[in-house]
Amino acid sequence: MAMAVEDGVPVRDVLVADASRRTRAVNAYVSGLGPTRRVVVYDTLLEEAPEDEVVSVVAHELGHAKRNDVLAGTLVGALGVAAGMCGAYLLFGWSWLLRRAGVPGLADGRSVALVLFVFALVPLLGLPLGSLVSRRIEARADVHALDLTRDPETFVASERRLSVTNLSDLNPNPVVYGLFASHPTGPERIALARDWARLHEVPTP
Repeated sequence: MAMAVEDGVPVRDVLVADASRRTRAVNAYVSGLGPTRRVVVYDTLLEEAPEDEVVSVVAHELGHAKRNDVLAGTLVGALGVAAGMCGAYLLFGWSWLLRRAGVPGLADGRSVALVLFVFALVPLLGLPLGSLVSRRIEARADVHALDLTRDPETFVASERRLSVTNLSDLNPNPVVYGLFASHPTGPERIALARDWARLHEVPTP
C-alpha cells in the first residue's frame, strides 16, 4: 500500500489468494476499476519468494494499474465482441459463402458446420495481434517495476523464480509464441532488466 501511494496509484486493497489449493505457480494480478482496484497476490508467492521479490512483482502489477490496463482491456474486449457480431452478421449474409457451404441460409441445420468453422477460424486470425499487444503491455509494466524499485538484480531473481516455479518454456516454438504468448519469455524479461541497468548506469545483474 505504501508503494502504491508513492507511485500515485489508488489501490483499495491488497488481497492474498489461496492459490496453493490448486497450483504451485507463483503469481499476482491487479483487478477492479477506479475505487474498487485491488492487487491480488498468490499465497504461493508469499511462501516461495523473499520480500524484495514480492515487492518487485507487485511493482509490475502497479504498472498495470497506473496505465489502466484492466479498463483498456475491458473496453477493447467489449468492442471486439461488438465488432465480431457485426462481422458475423455481414459474413453469414454473404450469398457466395452460403453457396460454397451448400446451405440456403443459417436457418438450415446444415449451417452448423459453417458457423463452427467461422467462429473457430476468425479468433485464430486475430491471435497474433492480440498476443503481440499483450506482450508489449507486459514489457511496459516490467519497465515500470524497474523504474519504481530501481532494483534490476531483484527483478532478475524474481523472473528466474517465476520461470522455474511455473515451469515456463524458455525457448518456445516461434509459431506457438507468436499465437499464444501473452507475456515475454523469462530470458526476454531478464534481458530487458539488464538493458535497463546499463541505460541507468547501475550494476548489471
